[in-house]
Amino acid sequence: MLNKSLQRKIYLHAQYLEHRLASNFIFNTFIIRCLHNDFIANLLNNQAVALFKKQPN
Repeated sequence: MLNKSLQRKIYLHAQYLEHRLASNFIFNTFIIRCLHNDFIANLLNNQAVALFKKQPN
């Protein structure tokens, strides 16, 4: 059986790792969402430019 001090250290370390994992997940999904939004905006912008160029003057 582990002593109380060691149990506490292991518990706190596990909490810390869990917190890091959660914050990394939130940060990564945020970055992916931003990149995705930029990608969509770029596609829409390219379509708008193409349509504008097609119009007769």
